[in-house]
Amino acid sequence: MARSFESIKRELERRYDAGKIELPPLPEVAQRVLETASDPLTAATDLATLVHRDQGLAAEVLKGANSAMQAGRVVIVSLQQAVARLGIERVVELVIAASIRDGVFSVPGFQEELRLLWRRSLGTGLFAKEVARVLREDVEAAFLSGLLRSVGTALLIRALARLRRADEPSMQPEDFRELDIAFRVRLGLDAASTWGLPDHVRDAIDFDESTALEEGNGNALLILLAERLFDLLDTDEASEEKEEALRSDPILDELGVYPDDLDTLFGKREEIRDMLESGG
Repeated sequence: MARSFESIKRELERRYDAGKIELPPLPEVAQRVLETASDPLTAATDLATLVHRDQGLAAEVLKGANSAMQAGRVVIVSLQQAVARLGIERVVELVIAASIRDGVFSVPGFQEELRLLWRRSLGTGLFAKEVARVLREDVEAAFLSGLLRSVGTALLIRALARLRRADEPSMQPEDFRELDIAFRVRLGLDAASTWGLPDHVRDAIDFDESTALEEGNGNALLILLAERLFDLLDTDEASEEKEEALRSDPILDELGVYPDDLDTLFGKREEIRDMLESGG
């Protein structure tokens, strides 16, 4: 017999309070890459040596270096060449994104839900990076904040997958939204603490969208703008109307994003779409 929504919610609360909701570890190589990349003296050789320790991550970096957008006439076959072609900033993005995607956004039975959530998370991170570039803010911090804004939702799906019985029907969207409101921030902050992520990522996970503007939370507003830009990525014939609505959003004035800046951000859509199609 299928359990009620309330019984599932109670069980999640019980497991959370008992510390029994599993948080997957961030691979050691990814953690070391984050630490190494924050050092201004980091060289391509140092980063290549680290990435070489994880075959899967090494493959991601080589794939990125030889992608249609990056490829030159010479095929890249070594990690040091790959880092030199991509740059340290882009290699860090690839490594962290691949680690999060494979470690968190991959659960049997929920592939489609997590695929869409991952696309939104990565797209938000990529747009956040471009907004930060326009504002002359920390680009790498913005990318990581946008990427992990909704990591708690992915962790909730993982927890539900472990609770769900084979004979139970899919959860209704409104029920899932209620659980997401109850658990997303808690699980996201727990993961950020476990993984030793910086404060700006915790802030991105924790902020309340409804109060970010009145509080003047610049980091939160940057991520919100990135989310709005992602929402325009696959718009229909009403895209011009939606673009105009964004041009009058008070977030732009609060951040100091001018009309020309917004045009620059709109101009990044095709590039970001291509990156999403190639997996990041």
